[in-house]
Amino acid sequence: MVELQTERIRLIPLNAKYLKLLIEHEEQMAAELSLSKGVGGLDCELKQALYFRLFKVLEDEQNYLWHTNWLLVLKEKIVLLVASC
Repeated sequence: MVELQTERIRLIPLNAKYLKLLIEHEEQMAAELSLSKGVGGLDCELKQALYFRLFKVLEDEQNYLWHTNWLLVLKEKIVLLVASC
């Protein structure tokens, strides 16, 4: 899996597996990526938008980096934030 890192952050593009886990099982995704779960959950509108992204990723899995959401992880606090392309 591709991941970009700096001294203070990690940027993680979500492949189909992790995008689906974010939508349906956020805690499992966080555990598999060695992250702490973020504060709060995803609301219905955000889940719907993420499902749209998931379908785009599944249509073109080789180029998923262009279609997916990226996690922005602050290393200091180890909290995950969802970022769009």
